[in-house]
Amino acid sequence: MLYKIDWHDWAIYAFARSKKYSWYIDPQSHMFYRQHFANQLGANSGIKQFLKRAKEIACGYAINQTLLIIKFLKFENNHFVKSWINCTRLDFVKLSFFAYECRRRKKDQLLFFLSCIIMAMIRPIKENK
Repeated sequence: MLYKIDWHDWAIYAFARSKKYSWYIDPQSHMFYRQHFANQLGANSGIKQFLKRAKEIACGYAINQTLLIIKFLKFENNHFVKSWINCTRLDFVKLSFFAYECRRRKKDQLLFFLSCIIMAMIRPIKENK
């Protein structure tokens, strides 16, 4: 299953949060990071990247990556995860109200909220489990 997870940074972050490890997001980069042709998303800046991410959300790829990470880390029974893991329309609406817990910056919280509402309206992954 690990080979199906394309967003390794998300998986590492989810693991660290689940273990209550501290982390600090430094505004100054201290690592040499090279963008390459196989990068899944790339840097989170600019309209081109915004549109690429919007496409990943709309086609269901982002939620599918999230579900793979949940399964890999065995989080299916986590209270928060159980409230939306079936990905029904109602689940996406419920998830939208947790944007403040899922995203750090206010702008990203708003975009997460709107993405969940849009997914609830147009793109439910599963209606029944």
